[in-house]
Amino acid sequence: SLLPLEGGLAAAAAQLGAACIALLLIGLYQECRGLGELLGTEEPALAQKWHILWKWNLTCYGGLLVAAVLLMLLPTLGWMLTITLSVLQLAVKVFQAAYLSRTARFFRRREEKAAPRQ
Repeated sequence: SLLPLEGGLAAAAAQLGAACIALLLIGLYQECRGLGELLGTEEPALAQKWHILWKWNLTCYGGLLVAAVLLMLLPTLGWMLTITLSVLQLAVKVFQAAYLSRTARFFRRREEKAAPRQ
């Protein structure tokens, strides 16, 4: 058995895991879409990067799902894919942090321009 849990407990753990992954993806989608829309026409290049970041995240998580299945069928290939996707996901998270920093900087500058000078 792949899971050391018995019957109903294993099914409950799998359902909880699936629900957590779904919530993670929903939150990530809302973050990327929301920040992209917020930047909108004022900073279209950065807005586009947020939309692309969502696609890269989805690709990584979908690939990890495929890798999990491959781990059961072809363990060596599954591990290679898992390691590759983990490194890719790390790179995506670095880009996400950089885009978040650039987004914050953009709004700070915009606020400074809008604030009345005394």
